Amino acid sequence: MRYVAFEGGGEPVTALMGNHVQVVSGDLSEMVPYLGGDKIRVLAVFSENRLPGQLANIPTAKEQGYDLVWPIIRGFYVGPKVSDADYQWWVDTFKKLQQTGRV
Repeated sequence: MRYVAFEGGGEPVTALMGNHVQVVSGDLSEMVPYLGGDKIRVLAVFSENRLPGQLANIPTAKEQGYDLVWPIIRGFYVGPKVSDADYQWWVDTFKKLQQTGRV
């Protein structure tokens, strides 16, 4: 097996569709537009439970015998030219949101 690194979500999908790679691991939201037909097949989702809607028929990795749950890790990022004051505004805003219990 050879690992191929890609810069963004579009590149691995293009490589998969062009048969340049055989397997892609990525954010399911990037794959949804290609579900159905003969475009791609999702082998497993790494969530604790099956996902709803059109993804409900895709088994979890655990269902297939793999003890694997991998939630999508997200973050918030700002550019290098954001002022210290603006950066601090975002930090404070996220702290306030966390304290509301609604996040």
